[in-house]
Amino acid sequence: MPCSGDSTSLCGGPFSLQLYVSTKFNSVGLSPDLTQSTVPLPNGWQAASADNTTSTLSSTCIREVPGRALTGASMASGSMTIEMCLNFCGSKGFQFAAVQYASECRCDNELRNGASLSAVSSSCGMPCAGNPTQSCGGM
Repeated sequence: MPCSGDSTSLCGGPFSLQLYVSTKFNSVGLSPDLTQSTVPLPNGWQAASADNTTSTLSSTCIREVPGRALTGASMASGSMTIEMCLNFCGSKGFQFAAVQYASECRCDNELRNGASLSAVSSSCGMPCAGNPTQSCGGM
């Protein structure tokens, strides 16, 4: 689903995570096809992507799984933005960060419980609680 603030970017939706990966923390073994920058993000972060070899923007929206895809740390805020989530996860040293449900942030160093970058979702698009021009996953 296109972002409400930028129709060239894909955003979160129902039971979906807007996933980002750190280029600074725990990312030594990442391959170049795992990350793709899609929106202006804090230094050291990129949108996670299973495939950036095409000319179209690869989805950074993945389906949530039972037991959660990211279980390392989480926070919720009525003023949630993508930057707030990435800064929170980065400050904890996590490689992955995701926004979900407009106001939730989840972090981990790996995708868990069968979550996969190839399990893309087109259901992302819930406006962030702290900045409605950004999308923060889905419900």
